[in-house]
Amino acid sequence: MKRQFLVWNRDTVPDAIILKDLAEMSKGKVKLPPETQLARTYRVDLFARPTERPAQRSGPA
Repeated sequence: MKRQFLVWNRDTVPDAIILKDLAEMSKGKVKLPPETQLARTYRVDLFARPTERPAQRSGPA
């Protein structure tokens, strides 16, 4: 969820917002303690796919 938030908002995402949103979207079924620490944003970015790949040539032109 934090990763998806960062797709649209490049700034950091406070864990409290993610925890609140999880509780709201699950209608209270998913409720984590307020002191829960989620993955840091720099670790989330490690799993992002590259945005562009260089074009590959197939054989001589």
